[in-house]
Amino acid sequence: MRLVQRVDEADVVAAFLRAELDSSRYGPKLRSALQRDRVDAGMISTPDLADPQANTCRRALLAEHRGWGRGRGMFEGSRRSVLWYRAAPTRDELEEIL
Repeated sequence: MRLVQRVDEADVVAAFLRAELDSSRYGPKLRSALQRDRVDAGMISTPDLADPQANTCRRALLAEHRGWGRGRGMFEGSRRSVLWYRAAPTRDELEEIL
């Protein structure tokens, strides 16, 4: 797998939430939290990663939604200090994942 560029936590959180928003399984719960908190879904679908307040809000949403930063849910056992990268997997690597 080729590592393309290093990204920070705000990028990872935004990408994860974008994927969850359109998920038939997890999207309704996330949209419900957005509605409850009166947060526009555009904050997820077209995130401004230069906005620290929006980054904090997205991080809190993912923490509640899937346990991000709390070591719970999907992120149980995850380390606090992680280096994140955008990567370009090969076709064979993608097929292994599937």
